This record gives sequence, C-alpha cells and structure tokens, in this order.
Amino acid sequence: MTRQELLANIPLFESLTPDELDALARRMEEAQYREGDVIFRQGEEGSSLFLIEDGSVEISYGEGRTRIVLASLFPSQYFGELSLFDGAPRSATAMRQTNELMSRQVSRNVLEEEEESLTFGQRIADRVASFGGSWPFIFVFGAVMTVWMGVNILRLASFDPYPFILLNLVLSTVAALQAPVIMMSQNRQATKDKLLAQNDYQVNLKAELEISALLRGQAELLARVAFLERTLARRGIEQVASGE
Repeated sequence: MTRQELLANIPLFESLTPDELDALARRMEEAQYREGDVIFRQGEEGSSLFLIEDGSVEISYGEGRTRIVLASLFPSQYFGELSLFDGAPRSATAMRQTNELMSRQVSRNVLEEEEESLTFGQRIADRVASFGGSWPFIFVFGAVMTVWMGVNILRLASFDPYPFILLNLVLSTVAALQAPVIMMSQNRQATKDKLLAQNDYQVNLKAELEISALLRGQAELLARVAFLERTLARRGIEQVASGE
C-alpha cells in the first residue's frame, strides 16, 4: 500500500484531492518501532500525527497500577492528532505492541493437551486419587477391615489379635502412601485450572479487541457515510443554484 492509498483510506483525509494527498505524502516521515517501544509518553510535547502501516499500537493513560489501556489500534488507523491540533501535551502514552494475539487461534482444548503430556507416574497418581476418593473405596476398605477384625476376634486366625497392631500398621502405611499421591494429583488439577484460566483470559481478551476493532470500523463507516451525504447534499445545492 502506497502512502497516498494509506492516507486516502483514513476518514480524516477523505476530503483531500489527489494532488493534496501527494503533497501530504511527500511530507510524511517513516518511523519504525520494535515491540515494546514507547512512541510517545503522556505529558510530552506533540507536533506530529502517526499513521499505522503495520503492527498495532496500545494507547494507555497513567502508569503503574493506575495504568488504563484506552485502545488498541491497528493498520490504517491514526493517533496523536489531539496534540497536533490543539498544541497541548500528549494526553496518553502510545506503545508498539505485538499482533500475535490477533493473528493466531487462542482457543484450544488445554485438558486434552495436558492429558497427552502425562507421564506413567502421573496417570497412576490420578487413578489412585480417583479411586481413593470414591464410595467403592470406602466400601471395599470397610469390608476388608471388618473381615480382618472378625477373623481375629472369632479366632478363625490369630495373625493379628486384639488390639490389631498389624492392622494399625497397615492403615498408617496406606495413609502415608496415599496422602502424597493424592497431593500430586491435586497439584496437577491446580495446574489444569491455571491453564484453563489463562486460556479463558486470552479468549476473552481477543474477543474484546475484535469487538473494539469492529466498533471502530463501524464508527469509521458511519463517518464516511456522513461525509458522502454532506458531499452529495452540497453538490445538489450547487446544481440547483447553477440551474437557476
């Protein structure tokens, strides 16, 4: 896209003739910024208007915790016109930002991706935690304890007479082994929740930026329609006046 075409696509310069666009294009200066570079800061003196040819720009107000992102601008949009027109200091900060979020698909099945990367030990931990926190485990473990104590109380076998010291040792061992396994599974679940939250945030952020871009595009279309209506009305008045 040439500089003349870039200027012609901006509603601010739609009323200019081709010669005026050429003259304005010759006075334009190209400036390149890397991702994260600050184009201008809030409060600085401003005497230029910026047009975006490639990439995206973030407009923000304030600094630190009070920093608020006002808009994200994309190619064929402009910024910095307020200081150019009224001569006042910059009212916001402009920074070059990456366009990665808008150029790739952010929605994905993070649970499926996590399952594919599981090790054998992690799968065993999940199965143990799943079974250890279920009613079948309670029933099976209760039945085993009842049979164990019943056999020794009725003296059908005397491998662990009352007060069931061996049974206490078995229960302590099972609890000691089961606790870290369940904690490993819970840590993995926390990791899954974090991945889901990050994915939801990226999806919501991209949707917000796309909606903002659609609203800006709609506003520009309405501005162009209003300009065309004014132009047609002015030409109609001129034709009527010339006819009279």
